[in-house]
Amino acid sequence: MKATFEDRLLGELKREIELREPAPAPARRRIVTVPRLALAAGMATAAAVAAVMVPGAPGTSQAFAVEKNPDGSVTVTVDDLTLSASRQKELAERLRAEGVRVSIDSLALDEACERPRGEQIQPERMEGPDWRITLDRGDTLAIENNVRADGAYQASTLYGIEGKAEACNPVAGLSTLPGPVDKDAKPIG
Repeated sequence: MKATFEDRLLGELKREIELREPAPAPARRRIVTVPRLALAAGMATAAAVAAVMVPGAPGTSQAFAVEKNPDGSVTVTVDDLTLSASRQKELAERLRAEGVRVSIDSLALDEACERPRGEQIQPERMEGPDWRITLDRGDTLAIENNVRADGAYQASTLYGIEGKAEACNPVAGLSTLPGPVDKDAKPIG
């Protein structure tokens, strides 16, 4: 049978329509898959742990702050005067990096360093557990730790000295410990 003009035209139109129709959409690929979800959860957990472990992060209690002032001095703020040995070491490293000397002495419960060890710098604030002092380069922050015979930490005394402090000369009976001895004190460190 011979194709008529209309048949040929209809065939051409059908082919043209097929060419113009959009191709069927490919199957959607899932963006959230189990392995990707597990990876994201692991990364979020690692970030949360890192935020808690980084010093100075919102999840940690710093207990002290060291602010560098425009004149080169530093302002030290201590929120907890019972700094652990590791926190005292961290504070000392930060201050030494700014040119401030640090003297950390361990003494018996009934001892204190003989004073004066130099010209004492008065703290700017001593309210409750808060203590603040501004030190110039070359000044000394003195920390006296009273420690029980078994090595348990009892208390700390902090004060500033203009320039280099004289060496600590322990003297019995001069302890500045307030109140009774804490029998449940934890070892230093």
